[in-house]
Amino acid sequence: QHTLALLLLTFDTTAVVLLDMQGRVVAVSKSVMDSLGRQDVCGLDFGDVVPLPRDKWRDAFARALRGEWVRHSEEEVMLPAGRAWFDWETRPWRGADGEIRGVYAAGRDITSLVAARGEGARTENLLRMALEVSGSVVWDVDYKNRTITWHGNGKVLGVGFTFEEFDTSTTKVIHPDDRLPIRQYFLDVAGGADGFIEHRIIQADGEITWVETWARRVLGRPGGMRKFIMLSRDITERKRREAAFIASMQRAEAALRAKRALFQDITSTAPEPEASVEQPDISVADMYDHLAGLMEEMD
Repeated sequence: QHTLALLLLTFDTTAVVLLDMQGRVVAVSKSVMDSLGRQDVCGLDFGDVVPLPRDKWRDAFARALRGEWVRHSEEEVMLPAGRAWFDWETRPWRGADGEIRGVYAAGRDITSLVAARGEGARTENLLRMALEVSGSVVWDVDYKNRTITWHGNGKVLGVGFTFEEFDTSTTKVIHPDDRLPIRQYFLDVAGGADGFIEHRIIQADGEITWVETWARRVLGRPGGMRKFIMLSRDITERKRREAAFIASMQRAEAALRAKRALFQDITSTAPEPEASVEQPDISVADMYDHLAGLMEEMD
């Protein structure tokens, strides 16, 4: 252990300190001096120079002298260069004869890890908020663990469904008429295709809502399917606006037909049923083309 400690002192990236029985610095790695902003600390009481809580340091030092191995995680400290976080420990420093000569203390700078984790948490919170505000949910289907995980506004997909229901295309929240198209969509994605699908959801109260789903596949190491990752967003309001617009166009079509029948002295054909938000084949573009053709006929 004595030899190992001396070897560790030669590595600049390892924060290591050897202390005598009174807590004075016997040897120290360069990284410790760099962190403390000092040229030399040998002979000093380490408790006076280390930016750790004094009571916590004294306790760890005393326990190491009694033969214990003491560890502390994510200790926040203030260094000359700014705030930092360390995992640190103390343990007995034994000589070649096995007797305790002092304390071995070591620390690992984890500031970048803590910062990355904090940034990841902030990003996740922002993503969750964005998903909830936009009426969207990110979900993944894990074929290895046979689970489904949801992030965001889970109400988009009604009461949800299990992995088994997804895998067997028996999800009760999916409109029955959309189950086969959705199954084919995911088979295509599993084969490498991309794109999205619009489908209907049956909510708990029986209301029919519309969802737009984008899926991507994730392959495992052997090349087989590992999981699907999806983004689903509620497009019910857009569908309702389209249905209302198409219904007004259908009424305009009926008026044009009646006008043409009046001038041509023919019987007006029965108007087509108005569009409903529950219809799966609503197309504004088709209605534009249809009305344009009628108007050309009347010119």
